Amino acid sequence: MYAGKPVERAGVDELFARPRMPYTIGLMGAIPRLDDRARDALTPVPGTPPLLVDLPDACPFAARCPVAEDACRAAEPELLAIGGTEPGGSPAV
Repeated sequence: MYAGKPVERAGVDELFARPRMPYTIGLMGAIPRLDDRARDALTPVPGTPPLLVDLPDACPFAARCPVAEDACRAAEPELLAIGGTEPGGSPAV
């Protein structure tokens, strides 16, 4: 979920093994680890979330997304099935 809307759906194993949406990838980088990599710095998602009372007509994550395209800034992408039956994100996935 991002800005109150689903951005990626997958089973737990699939999501952790192959997150596709840049926001999901960012969240995964912010999870504290308990293994050998526990000392690695967490990777924050850059930028500031949009105000939920003033969401853009475009993808609400576009301003923070490292792979946003003009289409992402023009309209909100639909969820698409990618590599299976569950919808994922749009151009970034």
